[in-house]
Amino acid sequence: MLVSALLHNLQSLIDLFWVGRLGHTAIAGVAMGGTVITILFPGIMGLSTGAVAVVARAVGAGRPAAAAAAAAQSIGMAFWLGFRCLCCSWPTPRCRAPATPGRRC
Repeated sequence: MLVSALLHNLQSLIDLFWVGRLGHTAIAGVAMGGTVITILFPGIMGLSTGAVAVVARAVGAGRPAAAAAAAAQSIGMAFWLGFRCLCCSWPTPRCRAPATPGRRC
């Protein structure tokens, strides 16, 4: 988990390097995106670790039906949370066009 967090920070720095010449608005967008991902990362890792623990416990107890139900529930929860994040982060129609000087969303 530590290595994953370090690689995520490295990826944010690489993104800032490539976007740096596009202007301050692009840099701010990449920085805010990195911040949101950094905030969501521990919760996502906690949910996935909990799902693995529940499924492993059911498999270890010899209850494959319970393990399948827990796995299906965790996959369903992942799709639901992903859809909610998509709906919350989808840009408004007037902000879809590339930013031009003097134009505000």
